[in-house]
Amino acid sequence: MKMTKKGIMNTVITMAAILLVACGANTSKETSSAEQSTSPVLNQIKEKGTLVIGTSADYPPFEWHLVKDGKDTVVGYDIDISNAIAEKLGVKLEVKEMEFGSLVAAVKTGKIDMAIAGMNPTEERAKEVDFSKVYYETDIIAVIRKSDASKYTTFESLDGAKVGAQKGTVQEEIAIKNLPKAEVISQPKNNTLILALQQNKVDAVVMDKVVAEEFIKADDTLMVAPFATPAEKSGSAVAVQKNNEAFLAEIQAVLDELASSGQLDKFMVKNTELMSEQ
Repeated sequence: MKMTKKGIMNTVITMAAILLVACGANTSKETSSAEQSTSPVLNQIKEKGTLVIGTSADYPPFEWHLVKDGKDTVVGYDIDISNAIAEKLGVKLEVKEMEFGSLVAAVKTGKIDMAIAGMNPTEERAKEVDFSKVYYETDIIAVIRKSDASKYTTFESLDGAKVGAQKGTVQEEIAIKNLPKAEVISQPKNNTLILALQQNKVDAVVMDKVVAEEFIKADDTLMVAPFATPAEKSGSAVAVQKNNEAFLAEIQAVLDELASSGQLDKFMVKNTELMSEQ
């Protein structure tokens, strides 16, 4: 049976529509494959339902062991960030503790999905792994009594004074290295050091600015000293295996949201207070 011109035209249109749908489906599949190829690690995380992070739990308040009611748990600023990332991905968080020096290799070889341990994104490390943007910059300052503002006007003016610093920290190293004539008093807890400052047992406390500001809010007789400390700026970033752009984008989106909402600062305050309770 011969088809009319109208029938032929309808058939052609129908076939074209089928071809377009098929092409669209193939394009969608190709796009999906391309997206997946940019982050094999992200695909694995979602398949297994777990985000495995590596950290070195010896750097409070970023990560450390909290023993409470007989239970030993790794907690900290970085752990709170990791929980937020896991929640965004809709998976559980698994923390693997290891030596700091092993973290980059563990990321590179896929033993962990990401490393988060107050890690500075140096040029050397960036050759091996990819980094998020810096989510925390260390700004080290000195806290003094307001009554001593005219006495301590430079960091060097603290040489010969009693200077407090938290034990085992960069702040302690700065005080010991740059104030050879000072009596550096090291304590494991920042709140103990602030109490010593309030009681005139030390003349200044070298500490992280974010932490210091919380103590100053609670005591208007204290202030951030009007000078810089001889500390190099260093930042912390998340490390992931190279060529995982989609995974890194997910991490960065969480970090950006935490920063814009002020949650990163709250995490720092929370963990500083928790650390002081130990």
